Amino acid sequence: MKNLLTILIISFSLCANAQKPNLDSLLLIWNDPGQADTTRLNAVHDIAHNIYLYSQPDSAFNYAQLQFKFAEEKRQKKHIGLALNTLGICYSNKSDYLNAMDYFNGSLKIMEEISDTIGIAICIRNIGNVHFMRCDYLDAINYYKRSLKINEKIGNKQGICDSFQNIGNCYFYKGIYSKAIEYYTRGLKIAEEIGYKDIAGILHNIGAILYTQGDYYEAIDYYNRSLDIYLEAGNKRGICYVLNNIGRTFKTQGNFSGAIDYFYRSLEIAEEIGNKIMIATILKDIGANFDLQGDGDKALDYYSRSLRINEELGDKLGISHCLTRIGENYIDNGKYSLGIDYNTKALALAQEIEAIVEISNASKNLYIAYKQIGKHKESLEMHEQYIIMRDSTNNIDEAKEVIRMKLEYEYEKQALADSITYSKQIEINKLQYRTERYNLLGGFGIIMLLIAVYLWIRSSKKRAEKNILLYEINNLKILASVKILSPGVLPESFQLEKTKIENAIHSNLNISDWKILETLYYEPSISNQQIAETVSLSVDGVRSSLRKMYRLFDIHKSDSNQRFALILKAIRLSTDDLSKTHHN
Repeated sequence: MKNLLTILIISFSLCANAQKPNLDSLLLIWNDPGQADTTRLNAVHDIAHNIYLYSQPDSAFNYAQLQFKFAEEKRQKKHIGLALNTLGICYSNKSDYLNAMDYFNGSLKIMEEISDTIGIAICIRNIGNVHFMRCDYLDAINYYKRSLKINEKIGNKQGICDSFQNIGNCYFYKGIYSKAIEYYTRGLKIAEEIGYKDIAGILHNIGAILYTQGDYYEAIDYYNRSLDIYLEAGNKRGICYVLNNIGRTFKTQGNFSGAIDYFYRSLEIAEEIGNKIMIATILKDIGANFDLQGDGDKALDYYSRSLRINEELGDKLGISHCLTRIGENYIDNGKYSLGIDYNTKALALAQEIEAIVEISNASKNLYIAYKQIGKHKESLEMHEQYIIMRDSTNNIDEAKEVIRMKLEYEYEKQALADSITYSKQIEINKLQYRTERYNLLGGFGIIMLLIAVYLWIRSSKKRAEKNILLYEINNLKILASVKILSPGVLPESFQLEKTKIENAIHSNLNISDWKILETLYYEPSISNQQIAETVSLSVDGVRSSLRKMYRLFDIHKSDSNQRFALILKAIRLSTDDLSKTHHN
């Protein structure tokens, strides 16, 4: 793990060195009085905003001040506005939101005076960012949508992409993951279309959603793709965020030594760039890492350090996080009075900012603590609230929607790429046929290629639907195991309910039918040949049995992936009363 981090550090150094020629040339322009005023101002803006802003914020601040003074001296209003915007971001990155808001509003006023539409959209977005960092998510969404509307009106795709990502962030922190990934994937499509480098942020955020859904392998894949782009750009802020989230993933998987390496490297970068919010977040995550290893005292120390920074910043979500963690630590150690005190404060803050995940965590801790001291009425109230909040962020429908959108995005992306390839091939064929005067054959070739495109798209859609059906099947197995069986029993231990199924379809299945159905239950992707070998039937016999069951279970020919639809319906019939209980 340390070797991996060494490689990352070396890679970052190489990226930073790669920037120097560009920086040197910009400095030459800025320091050359013979250059036009606007040329010099463009150069110093690039130095402040595009080179130093997310790697050396103090340097960015100094150059932005130089830009502001020179622009003011030369009466260059646009550059006065740009400098104010950069200074606002510098303050925002240091969590000084009061000053950040003043600078953004100052920049917005100038952009409105000179009718700079893109500048207006950027300022409104940055004001939204301040509301977001202060956990005012509804206000943030309103500003982001105002910015989005302007960008859509002028066709600024980069601005549209940023707005989608920002709106997605708000829904993510509110715990509405399906809405978040909807906006992320819309932003990702545009970013890939225009080659926008800020695709790294979107990839990182999709990874964070996959992490919340327990898909750690996919999350790490997205984090690494994001990290590669941030390393190439030398974006220390982005590198810091990704390293911390990789550390969280390792922690959740029980790899505590691997996690701590990532946390400490992330903390080092956060301290280097002065990002207090990230420092507080990482300290809390390090505390959780020690807590899971049984070192409660060290965990409390890190939680307390994180809490002090969050209180200094006025970060309500961060304060709620820390209070919940500290309270949970006290409850785990039998200090129920202290645990209740901390979690009650955490719950009040979480409810104020509508942070569903934190409401759920604090409610759960209070339920446990009240139960331990015999306050059953309070315990029941907290348990009910915990269940409601937990189910609103961690239910099968929400997870299915996240997976559906991800598959839909990947399918559409591949379909588009292949359609473009086919279109190019069609144009080549047209030219060849026109040259050789084989008009009839050319027309036939084009039709065949169009048919091939249609068949490929239909096949891809079928594959995507198959993945969603498989996801539903696995979720129902898990739900059945959790609700019916004792803890630790594998989902495969759950059996199809013969009586329930036969009563529902108003027919009795023969022994061969049941063998085929049970084989499909354990391996939905198995071929007819493999089924025949497993149940000692001919392939024709398997096909005949499947046709019979499609009819009995009301699975139509128009249904794609018939066998997956069949086994899904069988599981649903087996767990019918269970599903009703779960939804009630």
